[in-house]
Amino acid sequence: MTSLLLTLVVFGLIVYALQRNHERHAPFYDRLYGWVDVEDRDAARFRADLRAARDRQRRTPDAERPTIVAVN
Repeated sequence: MTSLLLTLVVFGLIVYALQRNHERHAPFYDRLYGWVDVEDRDAARFRADLRAARDRQRRTPDAERPTIVAVN
């Protein structure tokens, strides 16, 4: 009986904590979190990689040029 009561108390405290956390953050769901004016470093790095590959391909003679396969 004691273990059942203790389990119910722990379960109730967990539900209370989750509900309290949910209510505290509820008004902010309609906006974005974090910074929105930050440069996307992955996109910049990807563009730099494409430029480097294009420049490398221009410098490589046709006989040594690797075959590039485009995957869509």
